[in-house]
Amino acid sequence: MNPATSVAVILGIATLLAIVRLLWRQRRLTAEARGPRWRLVLQLIGQPALAGLLYLTMLPPPLPGKADTLVVATADATESQLRRSAGGSLVALPEAPPLPSAVRVPDLATALRQRPGTSGLRVVGAGLVGRDQDAAGALPVDFVAADLPRGIVQLASPAQVPAGGAFAVHGRANGVPGGRVELRDPAGLRVDAQSLPASGRFQLAGSVRVPGTVQFSLQLLDAAGGRVEQLAVPVWIAQTRPPRVLVLAGAAGPELKYLRRWIADADMQADARIGIGGGVQLRSGPASLTAADLGQLDVVILDARAWSGLGAGQRQALLEAVRGGLGVLLRADTAPDAALRADLRRLGFQLRQAGREVGTAAVASPRPDLGEATASASAAPGAAQPPAQASKSPDVSYRKLGLAGLDAAPLLNAQGGQLLAVWRAHGRGRVGLWTPLDSFRLVLAGHPDLHAQMWSRALAILARPGQALATVDAHAWPGERITLCGLTGPAQVAAPDGQPTSLVPDPRAGHCAGYWPRQPGWHQLAHAGGAQPFHVHQAAQGRALKAAGQALATRQLAMFAGAAGSRPPAETVPARRGRAWPWLLGLLACAAALWWLERARLHLPDPAAR
Repeated sequence: MNPATSVAVILGIATLLAIVRLLWRQRRLTAEARGPRWRLVLQLIGQPALAGLLYLTMLPPPLPGKADTLVVATADATESQLRRSAGGSLVALPEAPPLPSAVRVPDLATALRQRPGTSGLRVVGAGLVGRDQDAAGALPVDFVAADLPRGIVQLASPAQVPAGGAFAVHGRANGVPGGRVELRDPAGLRVDAQSLPASGRFQLAGSVRVPGTVQFSLQLLDAAGGRVEQLAVPVWIAQTRPPRVLVLAGAAGPELKYLRRWIADADMQADARIGIGGGVQLRSGPASLTAADLGQLDVVILDARAWSGLGAGQRQALLEAVRGGLGVLLRADTAPDAALRADLRRLGFQLRQAGREVGTAAVASPRPDLGEATASASAAPGAAQPPAQASKSPDVSYRKLGLAGLDAAPLLNAQGGQLLAVWRAHGRGRVGLWTPLDSFRLVLAGHPDLHAQMWSRALAILARPGQALATVDAHAWPGERITLCGLTGPAQVAAPDGQPTSLVPDPRAGHCAGYWPRQPGWHQLAHAGGAQPFHVHQAAQGRALKAAGQALATRQLAMFAGAAGSRPPAETVPARRGRAWPWLLGLLACAAALWWLERARLHLPDPAAR
């Protein structure tokens, strides 16, 4: 029973007792002393009226809520923007500039608690910081964005780079026409540079060698060569284990020769079983494909004849290993027979052509965004400069299997756009179908980098996945909350000064936890899944990047709120408590009237006349 019901029950019982008292008293009086009947009727009506007024005084009825839009001023908000956004209450968050017409609030949650009738938000300026984004909740958000500052507003780089590998840096600069970006290594030497186009987008590449954490720098220069901004580009160089590879081939050939040479140059652990005719095989590694042997491998590369030569039990063991995470690359070096086509259909490859025809095409670089510097790094880890490319890469032959339209992801494309290789997921592993027949011609024509890229990308996609990394926000600043997800078990972050902070992951939210860094520099995250570093920018760096991130997050809030529905009607707004003083005045007036009615001798016989 809630308080309102309890009060109503008590007042009802009191009213009933008062009515019974009046009737009992009236019955005991003589006929001459009772007076006119209308006096008793008014007294009986006054009892519930008095109880009702007392109830309304104690619990006044709520007033209907009034829908209102809250105008929120954030960083870089201007008076002109606020004048155009008039029509609601105006509050200013701590990041907002001085605004005489705005009420200062410590955060958005406080402003919403003070204004329960708020039905929507109009955010003006740079956008909501992480502290206030959750407070917006499901309210509709209208974002009036300020112009982005001059500088780098987008920046993306890989969280982890293998030792001896290459990496790419993508981004966009704002407000620097005719400018230039430069990527410099920790020693300050220029690694790559690019003039900015009209869109401001850029792509730079670099390479790394020994494991550890290093900090490259990205410099933004204006048209006159003056430095506009400098940002840190942190790179974690991980010591990764080379994938363990098994090569199965029905016959030797130049394609297999140069593939095995690349595997050896890449320092991979590789075994092979190669048929040389007459039932004789050249073999290194396990003699059979047992579940235990396949569990030690990361990827198996085999051609069509090797697949056909496997027994039913070995094929079944191979597919079971794929479901457990193993990667398989099937080279269609011959036209697939009926049995192989049936196996491919079971794996999800519905081929459109029989594969008896052979075409030619120029192989597109699997990493066009990294440029020549990355190509040279893939071909020869640690090389400082790319080799000169004096000739166009030759066309390679491929078997026409009708890969276009398959429910599969591209693994290798030709420059014309046709698919040369595809892959599909099979359980926890992946199966790839490879149609090029003579990619070794790239090496013979002086393009070992392209040959290395295409095979490196194929094995990186298909190989058994390694240790899953925790997901950390790409950019962080001191005092700003960041989110760390994918944490397993207890987690802890060590700051650059060694001070540890324990995290409490939420299993209902993707095992994520929040962290507020206090210092810039490299931090160490340790949890049951392993350890990994992440970087926090200097507080004074990346003002344009931070503003762009806030604007993007606020736009996403506005987009999701708009998709959820329109602004709620006024009747759905929480009601406000009504005023009690009018009911108190009525209570006093009714009580006074009943008192006078009971005490007055009007229309009653005079006792002195008896």
